[in-house]
Amino acid sequence: LSKTELDLILFSAILQFSDQKDTSDYALSKYLQITQQRVRNLKEKSSVKYFEFSQSQALDIFVSKIAHAKIQENYFDIPIYDVRVKNEIEAILEENNILLHTQLNPKIFRIRIDDFLELFIAIEKSANPDKKISTIEKDVIDLLKQKAASDNELADKITPADNEISSITKSTIKEAMIKGGISFGVDLLASLVPGGALLSTPVKKLLNSIKEKI
Repeated sequence: LSKTELDLILFSAILQFSDQKDTSDYALSKYLQITQQRVRNLKEKSSVKYFEFSQSQALDIFVSKIAHAKIQENYFDIPIYDVRVKNEIEAILEENNILLHTQLNPKIFRIRIDDFLELFIAIEKSANPDKKISTIEKDVIDLLKQKAASDNELADKITPADNEISSITKSTIKEAMIKGGISFGVDLLASLVPGGALLSTPVKKLLNSIKEKI
């Protein structure tokens, strides 16, 4: 084996079995006497070649980082330092045609409030692989229609002008979230949590986390 391959095997073993596995990139760089960028590169390579870094692990870390997010107008700027987490979340976005708003700082993950709707639908799909994404979308829209039917203020905000509640679609909901601003968008998403029949545990954690941020 080459030195590069041996380095990767050793690094993978450290991540899996040593008392350094849960430390920061900076702490690992000091421990191994290599740069943080080298640590990030080794993390990415080892997660592909030597051990599985699952999507559920990435989601758990992503949700925990929302507590440290900064709000910029209709955007959440979420610090994601672990390249493995960033890759997994970006994969979810790409698979579901969700736009990732690139930042100059590669450690910042930026997502617009209306795209949280798309993200949690995508996460719900990951948690229910046998369920069609179109079915999940319909369930979400139907639930919001039910809430709008009993809440005139909500109905006014998410119902297209001069139309009935029945005309509400995912697109009109996303438009309302942008128009209403981040507080309204978060409140709207968080309103889906009570009851719990629709949403998986990762989605509930995600929505509760962004609710706590406002």
